[in-house]
Amino acid sequence: MITVQDILEIPDLNLRLLAGGKSTSNPVRWVHITEVPDPTRWLRGGELL
Repeated sequence: MITVQDILEIPDLNLRLLAGGKSTSNPVRWVHITEVPDPTRWLRGGELL
């Protein structure tokens, strides 16, 4: 399974971690895109927005 750290290390994405530095080894189970200001009611944990 891919982790947050794996995604951060993809050079072409040019990502910068803003919070949760202690959790970069967590697995990402699903990826979502959203325009909803607060999508938390639809999230279960392990998602990448």
